[in-house]
Amino acid sequence: IKYRCIFFFFLICISAIAQKDSDLIPFRKGDLFGYSDTNLKIIIAPAYTRADFFYNGMAQVCKGDKYGYINTKGDLIIPLIYDYNWERPAHFGNGLGLICVKQNEGGFLYGYINKSGKVVQKAELYFAENFDKGAAFVQSNAGANLLLDSNLHILKNFAQIEPVNMD
Repeated sequence: IKYRCIFFFFLICISAIAQKDSDLIPFRKGDLFGYSDTNLKIIIAPAYTRADFFYNGMAQVCKGDKYGYINTKGDLIIPLIYDYNWERPAHFGNGLGLICVKQNEGGFLYGYINKSGKVVQKAELYFAENFDKGAAFVQSNAGANLLLDSNLHILKNFAQIEPVNMD
């Protein structure tokens, strides 16, 4: 059973590596996560309660319920000040990273930050996706459903989606 678990772990890692842009793999030691290379040499020592894969040279990391982003050297580029939403893991795409801020009444608002740490879209969107292939779908605080380019220009404004009456 031990060898099956190790084999299964490596299959998952190999599959994940094929989809990401870095040779660094998150690993867990005790309660903390760090990063190793594909030869299992530790590159970034375990220091985080959660660690995601690298996208465009940046990875989302958490300590407790706050997250930020590190680069492949392990430098904390975006401080650990943002709230973590388990339903919407964030990553960098097209030079922008998704950020979220928990609201007092529950729920989250979303925005974007660039690789230098500058907030380019305040966390005031009701919904936001990670950028992929130059675009991201968002819902504004006014309820507009928009497709944005990585310069935050509107590519498409979708009409409000009305619920379908199934009666």
